[in-house]
Amino acid sequence: MKALIILISAMSLNSFAATLKYSCKAPDLSYVNRFDAEGTLEVYEDEKEDEYKVYYTSLKITATKAGNNQEPKELNLMGLTGSLTKVDSQFTKKPYYGLKLQDKSKKVLALLNLDYPSKLSSRIRTADGRLYKSTCRLQYLKTCAFGEVYRDVFEDSSIKAERLGEVEKYLESFEAIVNTQKTKITLAGGNEYSMFNTFQDEVDGGNTYGVIEDSLGKVVATIEDSDLSNCKVTK
Repeated sequence: MKALIILISAMSLNSFAATLKYSCKAPDLSYVNRFDAEGTLEVYEDEKEDEYKVYYTSLKITATKAGNNQEPKELNLMGLTGSLTKVDSQFTKKPYYGLKLQDKSKKVLALLNLDYPSKLSSRIRTADGRLYKSTCRLQYLKTCAFGEVYRDVFEDSSIKAERLGEVEKYLESFEAIVNTQKTKITLAGGNEYSMFNTFQDEVDGGNTYGVIEDSLGKVVATIEDSDLSNCKVTK
Protein backbone atom coordinates (compact mmCIF):
# COMPACT_ATOMS: atom_id res chain seq x y z
CA MET A 1 0.00 0.00 0.00
CA LYS A 2 2.85 2.42 0.81
CA ALA A 3 4.41 1.86 -2.62
CA LEU A 4 1.06 2.54 -4.29
CA ILE A 5 0.65 5.82 -2.39
CA ILE A 6 4.15 6.93 -3.45
CA LEU A 7 3.35 6.03 -7.06
CA ILE A 8 0.11 8.04 -7.05
CA SER A 9 1.91 11.00 -5.47
CA ALA A 10 4.58 10.90 -8.16
CA MET A 11 1.97 10.84 -10.92
CA SER A 12 0.12 13.82 -9.42
CA LEU A 13 3.24 15.95 -9.87
CA ASN A 14 3.24 15.32 -13.62
CA SER A 15 0.41 16.66 -15.78
CA PHE A 16 -1.03 14.45 -18.48
CA ALA A 17 0.99 15.16 -21.59
CA ALA A 18 0.21 12.77 -24.40
CA THR A 19 -1.27 9.51 -25.67
CA LEU A 20 1.21 7.17 -27.36
CA LYS A 21 0.13 4.41 -29.72
CA TYR A 22 2.68 1.91 -31.04
CA SER A 23 2.85 -1.36 -32.96
CA CYS A 24 5.56 -4.00 -33.30
CA LYS A 25 5.82 -6.65 -36.01
CA ALA A 26 8.74 -9.04 -36.31
CA PRO A 27 9.91 -10.62 -39.57
CA ASP A 28 9.06 -14.32 -39.91
CA LEU A 29 12.55 -15.55 -39.07
CA SER A 30 12.51 -18.93 -37.36
CA TYR A 31 16.04 -18.58 -35.97
CA VAL A 32 15.12 -15.51 -33.86
CA ASN A 33 13.13 -15.19 -30.64
CA ARG A 34 10.58 -12.60 -31.76
CA PHE A 35 7.49 -10.73 -30.62
CA ASP A 36 4.51 -8.83 -31.99
CA ALA A 37 2.67 -6.16 -30.02
CA GLU A 38 0.47 -3.11 -30.20
CA GLY A 39 -0.88 -0.82 -27.54
CA THR A 40 -1.68 2.63 -26.24
CA LEU A 41 0.06 4.30 -23.30
CA GLU A 42 -0.42 7.53 -21.38
CA VAL A 43 2.87 9.38 -21.00
CA TYR A 44 3.66 12.31 -18.72
CA GLU A 45 5.78 15.37 -19.37
CA ASP A 46 9.20 15.43 -17.73
CA GLU A 47 11.51 18.32 -16.88
CA LYS A 48 13.90 17.15 -19.59
CA GLU A 49 13.20 18.35 -23.11
CA ASP A 50 11.67 15.77 -25.47
CA GLU A 51 11.25 13.22 -22.67
CA TYR A 52 8.16 11.74 -21.06
CA LYS A 53 7.66 9.51 -18.04
CA VAL A 54 5.62 6.32 -18.05
CA TYR A 55 4.15 5.05 -14.78
CA TYR A 56 2.96 1.57 -13.82
CA THR A 57 1.81 0.29 -17.17
CA SER A 58 1.75 -3.07 -18.93
CA LEU A 59 2.70 -4.50 -22.31
CA LYS A 60 0.81 -7.31 -23.98
CA ILE A 61 2.97 -9.19 -26.48
CA THR A 62 2.78 -12.30 -28.63
CA ALA A 63 6.13 -14.06 -28.17
CA THR A 64 7.50 -16.83 -30.38
CA LYS A 65 10.64 -18.76 -29.50
CA ALA A 66 13.27 -19.53 -32.11
CA GLY A 67 12.93 -22.85 -33.90
CA ASN A 68 10.62 -24.58 -36.32
CA ASN A 69 6.92 -25.02 -35.56
CA GLN A 70 7.02 -22.97 -32.36
CA GLU A 71 3.60 -21.88 -31.10
CA PRO A 72 3.18 -18.15 -30.27
CA LYS A 73 2.47 -17.40 -26.61
CA GLU A 74 0.56 -14.42 -25.21
CA LEU A 75 2.46 -12.64 -22.43
CA ASN A 76 1.29 -9.75 -20.23
CA LEU A 77 4.23 -7.83 -18.77
CA MET A 78 2.87 -5.86 -15.83
CA GLY A 79 4.06 -3.22 -13.37
CA LEU A 80 6.39 -1.45 -15.81
CA THR A 81 7.73 2.09 -15.42
CA GLY A 82 10.18 4.06 -17.52
CA SER A 83 10.48 6.81 -20.09
CA LEU A 84 9.86 7.82 -23.70
CA THR A 85 12.62 9.88 -25.30
CA LYS A 86 12.80 11.60 -28.67
CA VAL A 87 16.19 10.84 -30.23
CA ASP A 88 17.86 12.99 -32.88
CA SER A 89 20.52 10.68 -34.29
CA GLN A 90 23.16 11.30 -36.93
CA PHE A 91 22.62 7.70 -38.08
CA THR A 92 18.93 8.15 -38.99
CA LYS A 93 17.30 10.45 -41.53
CA LYS A 94 14.64 11.51 -39.05
CA PRO A 95 14.19 11.39 -35.27
CA TYR A 96 12.86 8.28 -33.58
CA TYR A 97 11.47 7.57 -30.12
CA GLY A 98 13.03 5.26 -27.57
CA LEU A 99 10.63 3.64 -25.09
CA LYS A 100 12.36 2.04 -22.09
CA LEU A 101 10.30 0.15 -19.51
CA GLN A 102 11.19 -2.25 -16.72
CA ASP A 103 9.58 -3.83 -13.70
CA LYS A 104 10.57 -3.31 -10.07
CA SER A 105 12.89 -6.32 -10.05
CA LYS A 106 14.56 -5.11 -13.28
CA LYS A 107 14.31 -8.65 -14.63
CA VAL A 108 11.71 -7.62 -17.22
CA LEU A 109 13.05 -5.00 -19.62
CA ALA A 110 11.54 -3.52 -22.78
CA LEU A 111 13.59 -1.36 -25.14
CA LEU A 112 11.38 -0.31 -28.05
CA ASN A 113 12.91 1.89 -30.74
CA LEU A 114 9.88 3.37 -32.46
CA ASP A 115 10.50 4.23 -36.13
CA TYR A 116 14.17 3.24 -36.00
CA PRO A 117 15.08 2.27 -39.62
CA SER A 118 16.88 -1.02 -38.83
CA LYS A 119 14.87 -4.22 -38.45
CA LEU A 120 14.75 -6.08 -35.13
CA SER A 121 16.07 -3.00 -33.29
CA SER A 122 13.51 -3.41 -30.48
CA ARG A 123 13.87 -6.07 -27.81
CA ILE A 124 12.14 -7.37 -24.71
CA ARG A 125 13.72 -9.46 -21.96
CA THR A 126 11.25 -11.56 -19.97
CA ALA A 127 11.58 -12.70 -16.36
CA ASP A 128 13.14 -16.02 -17.44
CA GLY A 129 15.99 -14.13 -19.14
CA ARG A 130 14.87 -14.88 -22.69
CA LEU A 131 15.35 -12.06 -25.23
CA TYR A 132 12.77 -11.38 -27.95
CA LYS A 133 13.23 -8.97 -30.89
CA SER A 134 10.93 -7.02 -33.19
CA THR A 135 10.54 -3.93 -35.39
CA CYS A 136 8.38 -1.23 -33.82
CA ARG A 137 6.58 1.79 -35.25
CA LEU A 138 5.09 4.92 -33.75
CA GLN A 139 1.42 5.12 -34.74
CA TYR A 140 0.86 8.50 -33.10
CA LEU A 141 1.83 10.71 -30.18
CA LYS A 142 -1.03 13.09 -29.45
CA THR A 143 -1.40 15.72 -26.75
CA CYS A 144 -4.56 16.41 -24.77
CA ALA A 145 -6.95 18.73 -26.65
CA PHE A 146 -7.73 20.67 -23.46
CA GLY A 147 -4.11 21.32 -22.50
CA GLU A 148 -2.01 20.10 -19.61
CA VAL A 149 -3.41 22.12 -16.70
CA TYR A 150 -6.76 23.70 -15.78
CA ARG A 151 -5.83 27.24 -16.81
CA ASP A 152 -4.93 26.10 -20.35
CA VAL A 153 -8.66 25.82 -21.09
CA PHE A 154 -8.97 29.60 -20.68
CA GLU A 155 -5.58 30.63 -22.09
CA ASP A 156 -5.46 28.56 -25.30
CA SER A 157 -6.71 30.75 -28.16
CA SER A 158 -8.01 27.69 -30.06
CA ILE A 159 -10.43 26.86 -27.21
CA LYS A 160 -13.60 28.80 -26.45
CA ALA A 161 -14.50 28.66 -22.75
CA GLU A 162 -17.77 30.13 -21.45
CA ARG A 163 -18.49 30.07 -17.72
CA LEU A 164 -22.13 29.14 -17.08
CA GLY A 165 -22.35 29.55 -13.31
CA GLU A 166 -22.35 27.39 -10.20
CA VAL A 167 -23.87 23.90 -10.07
CA GLU A 168 -23.78 20.97 -7.66
CA LYS A 169 -21.87 17.99 -9.03
CA TYR A 170 -20.82 14.59 -7.72
CA LEU A 171 -17.03 14.25 -7.94
CA GLU A 172 -15.28 10.93 -7.36
CA SER A 173 -12.24 12.82 -6.01
CA PHE A 174 -14.32 13.69 -2.93
CA GLU A 175 -16.91 10.89 -3.15
CA ALA A 176 -19.51 13.58 -2.55
CA ILE A 177 -21.69 16.21 -4.20
CA VAL A 178 -19.88 19.56 -4.09
CA ASN A 179 -20.39 23.06 -5.45
CA THR A 180 -18.60 23.49 -8.80
CA GLN A 181 -18.16 26.05 -11.54
CA LYS A 182 -19.59 24.84 -14.88
CA THR A 183 -17.82 25.89 -18.08
CA LYS A 184 -18.87 25.20 -21.65
CA ILE A 185 -15.82 24.27 -23.76
CA THR A 186 -15.85 24.43 -27.55
CA LEU A 187 -12.82 23.07 -29.38
CA ALA A 188 -11.57 24.34 -32.72
CA GLY A 189 -13.41 21.59 -34.61
CA GLY A 190 -16.74 22.57 -33.03
CA ASN A 191 -17.10 19.71 -30.53
CA GLU A 192 -18.55 20.85 -27.21
CA TYR A 193 -17.75 19.68 -23.67
CA SER A 194 -18.71 20.64 -20.13
CA MET A 195 -16.15 21.24 -17.39
CA PHE A 196 -17.07 21.11 -13.71
CA ASN A 197 -14.38 22.32 -11.29
CA THR A 198 -14.17 23.24 -7.63
CA PHE A 199 -13.42 26.81 -6.66
CA GLN A 200 -14.01 27.11 -2.90
CA ASP A 201 -11.15 26.68 -0.43
CA GLU A 202 -13.41 24.93 2.09
CA VAL A 203 -14.02 22.26 -0.58
CA ASP A 204 -10.63 21.75 -2.19
CA GLY A 205 -8.18 23.53 0.12
CA GLY A 206 -7.25 26.08 -2.52
CA ASN A 207 -6.61 23.52 -5.27
CA THR A 208 -8.74 22.72 -8.31
CA TYR A 209 -10.46 19.37 -8.87
CA GLY A 210 -13.14 18.32 -11.31
CA VAL A 211 -14.05 16.61 -14.58
CA ILE A 212 -14.59 17.36 -18.26
CA GLU A 213 -17.51 15.53 -19.86
CA ASP A 214 -18.66 15.08 -23.45
CA SER A 215 -22.18 15.81 -24.67
CA LEU A 216 -23.38 12.41 -23.38
CA GLY A 217 -22.02 13.01 -19.88
CA LYS A 218 -19.04 10.68 -20.26
CA VAL A 219 -15.88 11.79 -18.45
CA VAL A 220 -13.13 12.51 -20.99
CA ALA A 221 -10.62 14.15 -18.62
CA THR A 222 -10.16 14.71 -14.90
CA ILE A 223 -8.69 17.65 -13.01
CA GLU A 224 -6.48 16.68 -10.09
CA ASP A 225 -4.78 19.49 -8.18
CA SER A 226 -5.13 21.67 -11.32
CA ASP A 227 -3.49 19.05 -13.59
CA LEU A 228 -5.49 17.56 -16.47
CA SER A 229 -5.30 13.75 -16.31
CA ASN A 230 -6.79 10.69 -18.01
CA CYS A 231 -7.48 12.71 -21.14
CA LYS A 232 -9.42 10.86 -23.86
CA VAL A 233 -9.62 13.74 -26.36
CA THR A 234 -6.40 14.37 -28.25
CA LYS A 235 -5.17 16.63 -31.01
